[in-house]
Amino acid sequence: MPYANGVHYDSEEQRRPPLHTLISERVLPAAYAADDGAGVLYRGTDFVEAVAENDTAGAYFVETRGWHSDRDATRYTEALRMDGVRLRPATADDFEFFFDLHKQSLGPYVDQVWGWDDDDQRAYLERNIAPEHTQVIVVDGVDIGRLNVEDHDDEVFLGLIEITPDYQGRGIGAQLIQTLLDDAFA
Repeated sequence: MPYANGVHYDSEEQRRPPLHTLISERVLPAAYAADDGAGVLYRGTDFVEAVAENDTAGAYFVETRGWHSDRDATRYTEALRMDGVRLRPATADDFEFFFDLHKQSLGPYVDQVWGWDDDDQRAYLERNIAPEHTQVIVVDGVDIGRLNVEDHDDEVFLGLIEITPDYQGRGIGAQLIQTLLDDAFA
């Protein structure tokens, strides 16, 4: 597996701090962690979704350079539970999805201003996508968008939210922004 795994994340206080420390010091790679009553589903070595038997159990992705400066520069991102929405780290295999998403969500606006050209837009995306700051927005196991967030010493920068047109207008983007704000001011 390309990630570490943290279990009993909510029930045993001594588990969280060492996991955060080992990840921050790069002894362990990034990790998925789960509360009691929650689990992480993989297909092969790929994260698919986090599941929970109740509304209080959560699953988390923990990595360095994150949103929570009060946690030793370790990101502690709750896998969102609202309406089946989850976040997962982007991989190189997501590029075609990101290109199709970009074309669906911003293509009409790009076309109006500059004209849409697949080759130019593909090259633009290749130059500008930062996988280390990108998460895939997943609803009920289906990739529906991307979220780019950068954490700096004194600020959190929301670079981009793109959501497929079929999922726009459902409050998903608003909830993601609210979660970022809540985390930034926590």
